[in-house]
Amino acid sequence: MIELKLVPLTWREYKRGLTAYFIIRFLVEPTVSLFIFAVAFSSVVMQRVEFAGVQTSYLLFLVPGLAAAYTYGSFTMTYQLVFAERSQGMLAILLSSGMSKLEYVLSKILYLLGYVGAITVYILLGGAMISKELPLTPLNSALFLASMVLATTFWCSLGFILAIFVKRVDVRDILMSVMGTLIPFCSTVYYPLYRSPWLIRTIGWINPISAVANTMRARFLGLPLSELEAISWIQLILYTVVALVLAVRSIRRLSVR
Repeated sequence: MIELKLVPLTWREYKRGLTAYFIIRFLVEPTVSLFIFAVAFSSVVMQRVEFAGVQTSYLLFLVPGLAAAYTYGSFTMTYQLVFAERSQGMLAILLSSGMSKLEYVLSKILYLLGYVGAITVYILLGGAMISKELPLTPLNSALFLASMVLATTFWCSLGFILAIFVKRVDVRDILMSVMGTLIPFCSTVYYPLYRSPWLIRTIGWINPISAVANTMRARFLGLPLSELEAISWIQLILYTVVALVLAVRSIRRLSVR
């Protein structure tokens, strides 16, 4: 049964992921991002920004944006884990032990949901300590969590799909480099798009991470439902459903040779 095998598989991911690199990534990166962008940058360049027609401090604008940015990390981690396990033969060993391909995919998603969720809580608490504000209500917290789950599922599914179809290391490195630059910075993660050049605005509005940042930010700030947020929820749900369906269909092409 999937339920019985999924628990040890997911636990295996957590045990393997608890390394010094994980601690550094979990604690140092979000902390540095909060202080550099939220404190130094906001005091010098941008103290107030506009989002969905409402003026807010850059710190409160940034905190949910950083949470959205870390959901993208689940894409790179899924891609690297699956790619490495295929090339090292570990995937063949796991599948020959009786594990199903679906269990393999679900264990990755559950592991990264916990990872992204932990970093998100850390970012929210860090932002609350700096700004002395945490405007989330119980309902908005639930919607914020729903956005995080949808986003992590989408990025995990996308990483899984690309790990199946992209087998060359040089292609993988180029793809990761280009996506790692375009996706976070051509989006609403770090700044609003309305003052950006039209090309960046166009990329930003279709960028999945912008939909994540917009939904998280609107719920974090407790704003009334706006057209921007409604469109972003529709985008996020559609992106997630399509990516998840494609990932499930791609399981059949998961080669262990």
